[in-house]
This record gives sequence, structure tokens and C-alpha cells, in this order.
Amino acid sequence: MEYAKLTRTKVMTPEETQRLKAAITEIASMLYKNTSPEALENLEGIEKTVRTQMLSSVSPQIAFFLSNKQQAQIKDDLDKSRICVGELSITEKQAQKLGLEPRTHLSPVLEKCSLRLCANESYQNAEEELEALTGMKVGHSTIRFS
Repeated sequence: MEYAKLTRTKVMTPEETQRLKAAITEIASMLYKNTSPEALENLEGIEKTVRTQMLSSVSPQIAFFLSNKQQAQIKDDLDKSRICVGELSITEKQAQKLGLEPRTHLSPVLEKCSLRLCANESYQNAEEELEALTGMKVGHSTIRFS
């Protein structure tokens, strides 16, 4: 399916936009308070810190748009999967519903990025490049077997 079709969203109401901005401001304030002053000394440090915090603290919490009720209904063994927005615990039922192969540890987008890098690089270099591009650390053995 075309990327543009996959990423279409409804337009938020002005009230929703205002609430989202307020929540983002609060999140930014919390993340700032938990950042070392050294990380804020230059733009590269700021970029890496923001990306790391987004991948570890923010994105995994909002990656799935499942209600609490749906999440509570799913009682299954969790498996860690790396996706472009961080690392998520995904149940077997969720993986089936999302079209993931069993024991897949990379999302389709992250796998495509890995394969493109591997086509031009060694697995070791692909591991380093993938981390530099996405902030996600994926071992070269995981890349090789994806």
C-alpha cells in the first residue's frame, strides 16, 4: 500500500490540537528536567537526547492506539519488537493482527531500512548505520536473519 495512504489521518478539532500542545509541553518539561546539562551544550547533543528520550519514553507509549479495555483483554506472552518509534512489547495475538511473522523482532519499516543498508554495507556497518539513522540499536546478527 502507498505510504501516503497509510499515513492519512483525520483533522483534529481545535480543542484536540490545544490539548495535544499542552500535553507535549508538559512532556517536554519533564524530559528537560531529566536531561543532563552536558547533553544540552550543542545541537548534536540535543538531537541525540531528544531522539533517545522519544524512542525510550514517549513513542512506545503512543505507538499503538489501543484502548485500555482492548489491552486488558489481551492476556498473552509478550515478545519485544523493535519498530521505528522504539521498542514495544507485542503479544502473539497483536502480532497476528498486525501481520507480523512469529518471532519477528523488527517492524516492516525497520526491516526494510535494514535490508537497504545491508545491500550497500556489511552487516556490521549496517548495524552502525541503522543506529545512526534511526536511533534504534539492532545487532548485526538480528539484521542478518531478518
